[in-house]
Amino acid sequence: MLVGVPLIFVFLILLGTIYWKASDSIQDVASREMIQMAEVNAANINTALQKKSRQLETVTRLWGTENASYDEMMLGAREFASKTSDFFVGFPDQPFIDGAGFDIPSDFDATSRGWYKEAAESTKVCQSSVYKAANGVPVVSFSSAIRSGGNLVGVAGCDLNLDLVEEMLSKAKIYKTGKAFLISKEGNFIYHEKYSLDNSITSVDDADLKALASTFLSGKPVFTSSPNSAENFYASVPVGDSGWVLVLCVPQAEVFASSTELLGIMVGITIAAFILLAAILFYIARLISVPVENLAEFASNVAQGDLRTVPQPLDRTDEIGTLHNAFCNMTENLRKLIRQVSDTAGRVAASSSDLTANTQEAAQASEFAANSVAQIAETSTAQSETIVSAASMMQQASSSIGEVADVIKEIVTSAKMTEDET
Repeated sequence: MLVGVPLIFVFLILLGTIYWKASDSIQDVASREMIQMAEVNAANINTALQKKSRQLETVTRLWGTENASYDEMMLGAREFASKTSDFFVGFPDQPFIDGAGFDIPSDFDATSRGWYKEAAESTKVCQSSVYKAANGVPVVSFSSAIRSGGNLVGVAGCDLNLDLVEEMLSKAKIYKTGKAFLISKEGNFIYHEKYSLDNSITSVDDADLKALASTFLSGKPVFTSSPNSAENFYASVPVGDSGWVLVLCVPQAEVFASSTELLGIMVGITIAAFILLAAILFYIARLISVPVENLAEFASNVAQGDLRTVPQPLDRTDEIGTLHNAFCNMTENLRKLIRQVSDTAGRVAASSSDLTANTQEAAQASEFAANSVAQIAETSTAQSETIVSAASMMQQASSSIGEVADVIKEIVTSAKMTEDET
């Protein structure tokens, strides 16, 4: 348990670090991918704009160089209008030409229009703001001055229906459910699945778009997340020199789907590792605790004086096996020592019994000698020979008593030694 808890914390820290690093890496990759996707789609839109601009520039330069007549310009306007939504030419001193054949009032003065004035003062093709055509489709107009010999002859213009932008962006593959929208330099929606050209990004009911409006219109590539809900990632890039901005929107859940999947895999691996670790720790704990518990039980029995049960030696060569086998040897040697002490005590008890018997016999002999001395004393007056004989017998008895005393002393000494040995 003491080993498992730190390992679990290490696993959790490692798991969090890996997921954090993976999320950061995935966000960096998503940032680059979304910016690249936005740049590709913006380049496609800008290519369509530049194509129309170059066509118009080519025509106006050709007419100016060749000093084309009014009739040639009318035929050319009709030809180009058949390939595009419209092609028109305004003059300062001639009737307005509309290649599409729209009914134009006879008093229409093209020189008063903004597109005419802007092109007349410029040497480049001018692009108008996006506006709605009669059919409600967003349209952008291009205008270019026709000059011959440095003099302004007129201004030619053409329209570009931006339904191609809708077709292009609606088919764009942006992750799984990512969306794209296009805003003008004024902030109006040229294309959006929910908003139209009448809506401005600064006034919609989407708090994230309103908060990011100035960021998108900064004219720089931007990658950011939702400032309020943190639900989406946004990537915006400018569309050429048009002032338009293309924005990609992708749910963060899709961006982090791979890291979430990685987290799931890592969690599964971690759980499996925890289970395996728990099994290993349990096995190791049992491998250590069971022999120790058995050894503790045997030691408790020995402490209580019970040597009847002797633990069997183990085949283990580790510290637990060495300790167990040493305890087994100690117990067996203790049993042998107690058995030897018991045998020695038995022999000492037998010797003590023999010494006691000898002491009793010596006491009886002393009593018999005393009785004999008394009898001799009583009969001493009878005859001297008897006295002499009795004296001799007394001397012998005295010697016997001394010997008995010596025997008794030896017996006492032997008994004391036996007591010390016991």
